Amino acid sequence: MNVGVSLNGDNNIDLIKFSNDHNIKYWYACDGGVKHLEQYNIAPKSIVGDLDSINKKYDNIIKKEEQLTSDSEFLIKYLNEKYDDLKIFIVGAIGNNRIEHFYNNLITINDNNVEIYLENNIVYFTNKPIEIKYDRNCNYISFFAISSLKNLTIENAKYNIFEKDIQTNESFGLSNEFVIDQDINLLFDSGKVMIIKSIK
Repeated sequence: MNVGVSLNGDNNIDLIKFSNDHNIKYWYACDGGVKHLEQYNIAPKSIVGDLDSINKKYDNIIKKEEQLTSDSEFLIKYLNEKYDDLKIFIVGAIGNNRIEHFYNNLITINDNNVEIYLENNIVYFTNKPIEIKYDRNCNYISFFAISSLKNLTIENAKYNIFEKDIQTNESFGLSNEFVIDQDINLLFDSGKVMIIKSIK
């Protein structure tokens, strides 16, 4: 099941088209992220959070009481417990010059089933080897170690790596590129990778 999540940052994505392109069954709003759904007349299944960014009353509220957990982290955990075979598509993940919120989203909701969409970027995560399909709309593709990587191999990209151990503080995959019509193989024995596509 594909579920959309609207966070409280900026959003420049047409959510009607986005919903159709990604076959989204339900939308959830994270606190003030409900404003993006209302802009497109999309009714959220629920609004989740501590409600500190909402100025009017809603009926479909799931209140977050725990202040040590961010709204987005709480919502992703809630969705993973509620649905099986889940894919989560996130919009509104950065904005209002609140880079700490974006960083928090990256380090707390980096599940394999989560994709974060910004105006010109797509962010997703993996803790297992994957084949990344060639994307002609991708200018650059970057890789970051969320946790230490054992025997990392990147092959069929413009810049390749073979069986190298990578630590989280190492810059190894910034601004790589697809080779035309070639899928990139990302192989490693253990660890987690964040992948960021820069889209034309």
